[in-house]
Amino acid sequence: MTAVWHWCINTPVVYQASPGRLSDQVYEELKRRIIEGTYPPRAHLTERELAAQLQAGRTPMREALQRLVRGHFLTVVPGGGYFVTDISGDAELHIYELRQAVEALSARLAAERATVPDIHALEAFVVQAALDPPPDADGYWHLGVDERFHLLIARASQNQYVESTVGDLYTLTQRILVARRPQIPLVADELEFYRKLTAAIVARDVERSGRLMEDHLTSSVQFEDGVSLA
Repeated sequence: MTAVWHWCINTPVVYQASPGRLSDQVYEELKRRIIEGTYPPRAHLTERELAAQLQAGRTPMREALQRLVRGHFLTVVPGGGYFVTDISGDAELHIYELRQAVEALSARLAAERATVPDIHALEAFVVQAALDPPPDADGYWHLGVDERFHLLIARASQNQYVESTVGDLYTLTQRILVARRPQIPLVADELEFYRKLTAAIVARDVERSGRLMEDHLTSSVQFEDGVSLA
């Protein structure tokens, strides 16, 4: 039987704000609030109210909001402010369809292009993932570990556009998971996948690497309405 971890309902999503520009920090905070549901789907947000809440200036706030619109977290109505996007079954399916295509490409490129440091990072990740989780590990911890693996693969693709797209799509996936509060597989249940894909990349097996990622994402998708990628 596959072990699962239930979401801790009262545990907040924790994001490390970017140490760079103020607009990056504002973006990360707004994204966190949308993902954890502080700003629920269809919530109406205004630039003035958000700037007051975060004590941010007009320019960094506007830049952050524009990024959230591009990332499909918000829609903008001219003269009417911003609205948090809804997450329908169709939206979920479309996100996972794109993840499947982009991350299969990411894995194939990683098998072709991974550098020695990339490979060392993946191998070190697998070793660390095999260790027992900390006593206070919750669903967010397990999801964070999984995110690091997918981002390591994307970085090894040596394609900055693939890397940024994988990161954006995984963030949207986090929002889906938090909204649904489903059961999340433990890192231990993902470990065999991590090992197999890392081994395929080390062996420079392009087709196997892509197939492993594609199959993994297909088997991971379970929608409440019965829609599946399979």
